[in-house]
Amino acid sequence: MIQSWCMLLMLSTFVSALTSLNMATKISAVSPHKIRKELPDKILVAYTTNKCNNDDDLAKVTEAIKAGVNVLIWSFISFEEIDVGKKANAEICRQGLQMKVNLDVSKYRLYREQLRRMGFQNVVHLVAFGGWNGPHLLSGYSSKELYDAFQTFNMQPKTNDDTFEGPLFDGIDWDLEGHDNVQSSTNEFTKECLDQMGGLSMLMKENGFIVSMAPPESYLDITSD
Repeated sequence: MIQSWCMLLMLSTFVSALTSLNMATKISAVSPHKIRKELPDKILVAYTTNKCNNDDDLAKVTEAIKAGVNVLIWSFISFEEIDVGKKANAEICRQGLQMKVNLDVSKYRLYREQLRRMGFQNVVHLVAFGGWNGPHLLSGYSSKELYDAFQTFNMQPKTNDDTFEGPLFDGIDWDLEGHDNVQSSTNEFTKECLDQMGGLSMLMKENGFIVSMAPPESYLDITSD
């Protein structure tokens, strides 16, 4: 279901702010690749919590695209720790991490291919981290480890001729927020989490992916406790 529409003039201006953060860990250089998908000059963004398992709900997403939405942000995705030795499908995990995504990936790929055949191949598809009551990034992992885990998931090869070929998502959206429970640790943003976000954003941009963000004021306010 489409949650909200908002007109934005620029989607990636936050990157300079993120990259100015003091990085706790030095990020090794990554050879830049060709930009995978360009943002249009003017964008209309919509978030969707659609799980791609209901044709009627997907029809609502399609209608939004027909009405002008050209950046679609799928909600939500997160990192989770796993025991690699117990993971049957170990090729989709890296460094003891895997991605937990709130949609049916196989049906999502079919839907992306359907949109391509309808002429909407230029729509940008991002996936969001966080959400209200959602998790923050896992402590104890470097930005490179998080990036590798995400890319292992994002670059899965197509399974048949009817599915979309290419990265699952053209980039990521940062939507880390707080929690209803005032005692929850996610009501605060640690320096480690901000450093992970900055490092992961740098790696995504260096490899041709889009990064967007709608930051709370406290993200970039160094006087915040």
